[in-house]
Amino acid sequence: MENGIKDYSILFENEKEKHHIPVETVEQLNIYSNITITTGVLTTLTQKNIRCAIFDKYGYLQGYFIPNKHNSRADVLLKQCELYTSGMKRLQVAKSMEIAGIHNMRANIRYYEKKKSDARLEEVEKFLSEAIVCVNQAKTHEELMLTEARARQKYYLALNSMLGQEEFLFVQRTKRPPKDFVNSLISFGNTLLYNQFLQMIWKTSLEPQIGIVHATNRRSYSLNLDFADIYKPIIVDRVMLSLVNLKQINVQSDFVKNDDGGVYLNKRGKKIYIEEFEKKLTDEITVKGKKYTYKQLMEQEVRQFQRFVEYNEEYKPYKYY
Repeated sequence: MENGIKDYSILFENEKEKHHIPVETVEQLNIYSNITITTGVLTTLTQKNIRCAIFDKYGYLQGYFIPNKHNSRADVLLKQCELYTSGMKRLQVAKSMEIAGIHNMRANIRYYEKKKSDARLEEVEKFLSEAIVCVNQAKTHEELMLTEARARQKYYLALNSMLGQEEFLFVQRTKRPPKDFVNSLISFGNTLLYNQFLQMIWKTSLEPQIGIVHATNRRSYSLNLDFADIYKPIIVDRVMLSLVNLKQINVQSDFVKNDDGGVYLNKRGKKIYIEEFEKKLTDEITVKGKKYTYKQLMEQEVRQFQRFVEYNEEYKPYKYY
């Protein structure tokens, strides 16, 4: 990969073809395979403030190239730290985020309840409704996290009722490595969503290392995980359910099993998933009489949270209706 000085574009080249990408249209490069990057490309990325994310062959994020230009501000950082250490105020914001996430899980359950008559879906819907009440009543952050974990575990048990393909049997959630085809799709989608929110946070003055729901500890970033938990059901899970139920992805041709016992999307499978994921982000939905793409809703989520941190404006996490 090298920069084209003539037209100020980035050139991707292999044995078969060349692709020129005008840098003015690029916010971030996401690299999913082995490439060679010239210093000229890194200079161009820095000049144009373009980030670069590197993923390994299994879809795990390995790291970022981040240009020196960024929007971080000391006053916003201090306010984020104050919110994180505030106890009750942080708990209230975390509750609103977790309630939105569970609400969006329940929205998926209700969608499939209308299509199928399944007692398990009714049971899970009831459990999630009760979980929302429990989250609202939580007295501590630990109690909140435990309730959310139980709700998500129960929600995952309903996946087989929402999935219509026997080959995509889901037993339990497994990570690093994902142990089956469904877990592979969920893990890859989650990584893409985390990356999307991280890009959006970097456009603001927020510090992605300081979360609200997720503790700020040894992990690199936390705030993007908080936002992602709200949108996983309506982005990642919907993409996975669509790919499987419409038979757009195949267990024989789109996955690979590794020596560690993990199941991963192969090159073809990742291409199929990424295309469907990008398409989902551009799907339009009407909210209070106005049309938004899901990507616009996600960007609005981050900006609204920044205004809450900076100016104490009201913050309402997105709930799907």
